[in-house]
Amino acid sequence: YKTTGNAQTGTDTTREATWQLCSNNQYGYHGNVQTSLNVSVRDPYDSSIERTGLNNAGLNASSHTGRWKAVMLGAAPTLMLIGTDGFVRGHALWINGQNLLVDGMKVQVSSSKQCN
Repeated sequence: YKTTGNAQTGTDTTREATWQLCSNNQYGYHGNVQTSLNVSVRDPYDSSIERTGLNNAGLNASSHTGRWKAVMLGAAPTLMLIGTDGFVRGHALWINGQNLLVDGMKVQVSSSKQCN
């Protein structure tokens, strides 16, 4: 998914993530978050000179693998990822009509050829 950005701050963030959830409870994750900033700078000696540019403020890519399971935390269904890196990550699951939401975002579900 991609956010629409923020007109006040001039920022725009793109997020993409892919989970491969296999039937043997193994998983693979790859995600990217890229933030761009629209920057305007005035010349301190001549305020009539202004420069504007779009700059990449950061790209954060991560990948990890491990085991997954769906659990109930209280009344909330949660996707738990137990990574081989020692981290445990939780993501809220919700079904809204025909759509699956992960952390509040609609996701696409398809079979994986990497889970053989």
